[in-house]
Amino acid sequence: MEEVRRQYDGRVETVLCAAPEEALAGSNLVLMASGAQQALFPAELLRPGTTVIGIEGFRDLDPRLGKTADKWYLGYRVPDAHILRSPKLNPGHLLTESDVFGDMTELLTGKCPGREREDEIIVSTHMGMGAHDVNCAATVYERAREQGLGQTFRLA
Repeated sequence: MEEVRRQYDGRVETVLCAAPEEALAGSNLVLMASGAQQALFPAELLRPGTTVIGIEGFRDLDPRLGKTADKWYLGYRVPDAHILRSPKLNPGHLLTESDVFGDMTELLTGKCPGREREDEIIVSTHMGMGAHDVNCAATVYERAREQGLGQTFRLA
């Protein structure tokens, strides 16, 4: 992380956190892209209104999130259903099809609702759905622009 901080010094704010509680404090959007092989924080640490997006099933997320969140979306139900069968992506086979609220295609086409209350905890897990990543990035970008935040930098 120190190398990342040095690499982006002066262009992007990098905050190093000693514990998950510190990283989650005040966050309402959590993007999981860690490569970790175990849950990095317990489900209880999420505050109401948080959205968690995991790109590797529940490999680095507490699988209880799929049960305790108000809504759990898969990226695309049919191919991502293997999350439910995989011992690595669904430790202890805690989660079942009945825990899935919908998938991104259903959400984007209006077949199932998105956030309906400000306090909902929403979890989305997918296995490499590029359209999902682009959509999330666009949302973050638009919100930053609306607030006059961020800076432009050239990627080499």
